[in-house]
Amino acid sequence: MRIDQLLADGDLNALKTAATELRDKCGESTNAGNSRAADMHARYFLELVSYMASRSSVADHGGREEAQKQAVAALEHAEELPLEAELRMIAYVFLPSPTLAARSWSADTWAAMRQRNARYCLHAYKRLHDAIDPTWDPAVVDFRVYAPLPPGRSGLLTPGALDPRDIEDPDTRAQYEESIRENTRKAERYMYQRRLRQLREEWLPFIEHMLTWTYITRPGAAPELESLLDQYVSDIAERAKILTAVQTETLLPAHKPRPPTQPAVPPASQPSPAPTGPQP
Repeated sequence: MRIDQLLADGDLNALKTAATELRDKCGESTNAGNSRAADMHARYFLELVSYMASRSSVADHGGREEAQKQAVAALEHAEELPLEAELRMIAYVFLPSPTLAARSWSADTWAAMRQRNARYCLHAYKRLHDAIDPTWDPAVVDFRVYAPLPPGRSGLLTPGALDPRDIEDPDTRAQYEESIRENTRKAERYMYQRRLRQLREEWLPFIEHMLTWTYITRPGAAPELESLLDQYVSDIAERAKILTAVQTETLLPAHKPRPPTQPAVPPASQPSPAPTGPQP
């Protein structure tokens, strides 16, 4: 069934089945090294989860709970998700909010959920942090916007101006084909690193906000948070910022993620980010 038809029908059971299938296909594609297919399945999966959580005709009749279950199931295998999809999923595990959950659940249930959600946040943080190349300089554009020049040519060559098959000499043709591939790799890396920095700007405040909200709601678990931060966060200043906020019961602000102006084009060897997700 088409996604638009599923959304039009609004049948929760059908949405649940489709979301589970898409989640499984995303994992299969990632494990097979097909990042493009994983990105596509993740986008559709996120669309269904967002619909279940936000459309009142579904959300108020079990959809919100199903959205959280789908998010938890996906984040239990976060490495199978595109990075941006993992970041988007975090918002859905906080259903209900930390304040409501702490009031409604037993102390043991709350403690387990608190630690689980904190691990989800910090796993995504670490994955994003590790993917960012600190040596990348946005001012250094080391690729050609248009097609690279063939050996022996100078000037400006627009896309499609020369097909490598038109070059008769096999050595020259092979050299030109490799220069095209290398130029593509450089362009993809540039766009990917730029997008990673956008993701950090968009999602780091949200992660900080949810962590401080979670650990301020029922004080007394700061040592647990400190242990988790030691495992996942190498930035000493970042660890201190979050811990100090919790110890002083200061809720760090959450800046709502904004949608990207264009999709990222990551290198084939790296997980493909999906479009930015729901506004927490």
